Amino acid sequence: PLLMKNKSTKESKNESLVLVLEDADSVLTPRAADNMSAVSSLLNYTDGIFGILFDLRIIATTNASHVEIEKALLRPGRLLKRVHVGLLSPTRASEIYKNLTGKEKIFEKEVSLATVYSLSKGNEVDEEASDAHQPTVGF
Repeated sequence: PLLMKNKSTKESKNESLVLVLEDADSVLTPRAADNMSAVSSLLNYTDGIFGILFDLRIIATTNASHVEIEKALLRPGRLLKRVHVGLLSPTRASEIYKNLTGKEKIFEKEVSLATVYSLSKGNEVDEEASDAHQPTVGF
């Protein structure tokens, strides 16, 4: 129902619907008894009838350091780009912080994007603790 509602409210035929799947490990991994339906649905939404009908684009995220991706998702035309978001260099973290707040902040070490955003919102963050356990988390 949500897809149908959004399809009918699109202003022009050149717009795509974007669906973001956070922590999408179970729909990215090879099909098995516990995720067969989820992976099949994702495949249908990407290039099956649903994908064509809704011009749907899917962004799937994972915090896993390595995920074996279902081979069907890797076929040409399905997975358009794979992006690894690692820790930000101190210089890049400072640039992003300044863009978010207009203020200068010097970072001494690599930090996650989540840490920079949290600090920009005025939260106190223990940078040592927040990035130590999840070295590859983006946000």
